[in-house]
Amino acid sequence: MERDIHIADRGERMRRGALEIAAACLLAVSIAGCAAGGRDLPSDPMALEIDAVEGDGFTSRLAFGASAIWSSVVLPVKEPVSTLHRAVMLTAEMLGGLITAPLAALASGSDRPVVLLAVDGGMDLVAWEKTLDTLTGTRQTLGTADFLIDGEAFYPVLYEAIEGAEKSVDVRLYIFDTDDVALDVADRLKRRAGEVRTRVMLDGLGSSWASGEPPDTLPAGHRAPLSIAAYLREESKVTVRIQASPLLAGDHTKSIVIDGERAFLGGMNIGREYRHEWHDMMVDLRGPVVAGIRRDFETTWSRASLFGDVAWLFGHLTRERIRNEGGGAPMRLLATWPGDDQIRRARFAAIERAQRYIFVQTPYLADDGAVDRLAAAARRGVDVRLILPEDNDSVLMDDSNRAATQTLLAAGARVFIYPGFTHAKAMLADGWAMFGSSNMDWLSHAVNREMDVATSDPDIAGRLKRDLFMADFRRARELQPVEKPEPIHRVAFAAVRQ
Repeated sequence: MERDIHIADRGERMRRGALEIAAACLLAVSIAGCAAGGRDLPSDPMALEIDAVEGDGFTSRLAFGASAIWSSVVLPVKEPVSTLHRAVMLTAEMLGGLITAPLAALASGSDRPVVLLAVDGGMDLVAWEKTLDTLTGTRQTLGTADFLIDGEAFYPVLYEAIEGAEKSVDVRLYIFDTDDVALDVADRLKRRAGEVRTRVMLDGLGSSWASGEPPDTLPAGHRAPLSIAAYLREESKVTVRIQASPLLAGDHTKSIVIDGERAFLGGMNIGREYRHEWHDMMVDLRGPVVAGIRRDFETTWSRASLFGDVAWLFGHLTRERIRNEGGGAPMRLLATWPGDDQIRRARFAAIERAQRYIFVQTPYLADDGAVDRLAAAARRGVDVRLILPEDNDSVLMDDSNRAATQTLLAAGARVFIYPGFTHAKAMLADGWAMFGSSNMDWLSHAVNREMDVATSDPDIAGRLKRDLFMADFRRARELQPVEKPEPIHRVAFAAVRQ
């Protein structure tokens, strides 16, 4: 079986390599025309927006949406390689999904009998980490990890870190809202920007959808600025760059790096929902692992500049080498990039190899490859448990969750419904832990840019199991299977999965 998996892995890498060569050939035909008009572009598409003014939800979303559309038009000029590469990879991904999804469904029929495993200690985690080296093309580094569960734990630590910064604060978010909590954070960044270098990088797509959607507990009379980017720039030294979202593919990463030596990574953006309303998690990282997060910020920041791919290439060629100096536990960074689905490959392989248990918490369960593998694991006797939200922020994703849930319950998995909305993203498989920004859906696995941390360290995995999973199993209510999902739920799942 291991030999078959390795052959499949080599075949996948060969397929992706061929696609990258095809992208390069196509680029050679079009690059001259794409580069011709890039001389007078502003370094940041939001530089064209009007000054910060008060606006309602519609005008706020319209302003950010217009900026995102404008930057997407300009994107092929300053980022021709990235845009074309992403287009080729997404096309290949969708075509591949259309071909493999029916085969996977046939191979994972729910009428298969349960096969109980003869289990002792679960996966061989030493061998598993070596497998991940080859499977993902990543290497372990060192670091420490402290889990900050819910906004009441994370935000005070973040405030203290911003106030204590000595050299720099680098913020990379999918959403920086315009509510009272977001403006408070923005004001803290603006105050420090006169003393330390302060940079904020936002995803244009995520911020455009978030702006103007007031949280349930927003104080009466709050007056939101039209644009958080303009608000951050106003009378301050904060530097803001907005990333375009080509083909509706966003940067879903949430990382905040302090002085280049400490990083917060996870599911929380900046806004009232994350501070007061939703269940979510960030991890406080220190040690050599932070260098990888810092390096990724720098290269992405360069690409979001006027010079686009040229700046990214220069930054990529001159990027620092990560040195494993200092203490900490072995861990690795995993990412989703165009054409490189490290998170999905690692997640799927862990589900396939798990022998004792698989615990998953995610707000969105919309990937048939994940659902099929989890169902197969449950049928072979693995203790598969999922935590999903009771109140989802997306009607479509909620319907998808319901359809996937029935498939899993029929296979023998256990599904727990968290009261309210859980936005936490984590997985445990036989003592191997993965946590970060990625949901268990097709967007996080193949489209958006994501970043997770993975480790087999027993202390980190044990704290994640105790503080997140076991605590939430107690808070949640366990579902019982029904005969079949409603038709609308099946339609929703088909619409959002691949």
